[in-house]
Amino acid sequence: RIWCTKWCSIQISCRQNISATMDCRAALCSYMAAWVLLSLTTASAAASPLKLVLVPDDSHRGAACLDGSPPGYFIRKGTGAAATNFIIHAQGGGWCWDTEERADAGHSCHTRAQTGLGSSKFWTADPPSTGTNWYCCNGILSGNATENPHFFDWTMVFVNYCDGSSLTGNRSEAYNGLHYRGRANLDAVLDHLIATESLGRARQVVWTGGSAGGLAVYLNADHVAARLPGVSVKALADGGFFMDHRTFEGADYARQIYSTGFMDLWESASTANRACIASNPTAMWKCAFAQYTLPHIATPVYVVEGMYDPWQLEFTLQLDGGPPHGPAPHPICLNNVWAAGWTPKNCTSAQFDGMLAFGRDMRGNITAALQPKDSAFVPACAIHCQSILTVPWMTWSLHNLSLHSHFSAWLRGGTAAATPLIDDREYAAGSSPCSET
Repeated sequence: RIWCTKWCSIQISCRQNISATMDCRAALCSYMAAWVLLSLTTASAAASPLKLVLVPDDSHRGAACLDGSPPGYFIRKGTGAAATNFIIHAQGGGWCWDTEERADAGHSCHTRAQTGLGSSKFWTADPPSTGTNWYCCNGILSGNATENPHFFDWTMVFVNYCDGSSLTGNRSEAYNGLHYRGRANLDAVLDHLIATESLGRARQVVWTGGSAGGLAVYLNADHVAARLPGVSVKALADGGFFMDHRTFEGADYARQIYSTGFMDLWESASTANRACIASNPTAMWKCAFAQYTLPHIATPVYVVEGMYDPWQLEFTLQLDGGPPHGPAPHPICLNNVWAAGWTPKNCTSAQFDGMLAFGRDMRGNITAALQPKDSAFVPACAIHCQSILTVPWMTWSLHNLSLHSHFSAWLRGGTAAATPLIDDREYAAGSSPCSET
């Protein structure tokens, strides 16, 4: 009770609404009590533990993390008849395109190579800790039947991310001592799963990922399906619809950065969706963006995206006037944008209008890119990833259909799920589902 009171006081004082502290405390304590009871009653049904597997380069594909160490994955084997179904999830964690060795370079590949996002030397037998959108293992990745009723008993594979290129890099030789072998890493993982876990005989595979892993889903969906002939493969791309969109001040920052990494450093054009490349022979950089790639993907794709993705408000739109990892001239608008329940109350009217225009573009681009085989869940909320977070996965809904139930119905061919759930409100802060934090 003391902890609840302190926590609520902090949260509510930040919102300058001290009078609500008692109501917040009561609600939070009730929620915590229910959560503890649920944990105790479901403990006996806990899933099998996750196991870390480092992948040898037996197929001589040249698989390697940035620093040359071997790639790998975590696996939790399924149970019963569902064990032959696989969730294969691509970890997120941004990208690197700066080859300088400056310690302050926000996207320095050399800096990244000294972390678990660039080297398997830093991985431990325990999975990456929970709590951020690119870590394991909540939502659709959970082995808890209450938190993940449709997929808790599937075999779950968490593909560790250590190449900085959304599993697309195909540079044949090391560059400045680093390796850009994202596609080889993905293939090495698939090789190993086919050889050791009978992935090639799976009944169904969901190829999923969040953030940079969500982009990896778009850019590798047809490749994964081609590696598994005879297997039903569908994709769920969460928080990976990074738009080709000008900044608030009118610069083509995202296009410039993605082109630098995708085309020049990673040499990923050779692994891009071939139909996309054929349609854009003089602008192959477009195939690094989901909005241009999705119309060419043959594999069915379920798009999960926040209309006001906070990462994109910071990085793509640069609503405060400066890129991440650098000083922003007006760092007030997006202050605490990653916090649950954020609202743009500190934004100027021009910034707010720019944000709404970005949301309209997000809605329009997703709607235009979807094919009849695809579907989507796109709330008008400020959220980055949803399917790998328990509350959005289980409780968020649009048009009275929850994310987890709508995706499950679409996966199984349900006609009700054929219609994408795209929020028709301009901005839904303070109302469902955005308020369900």
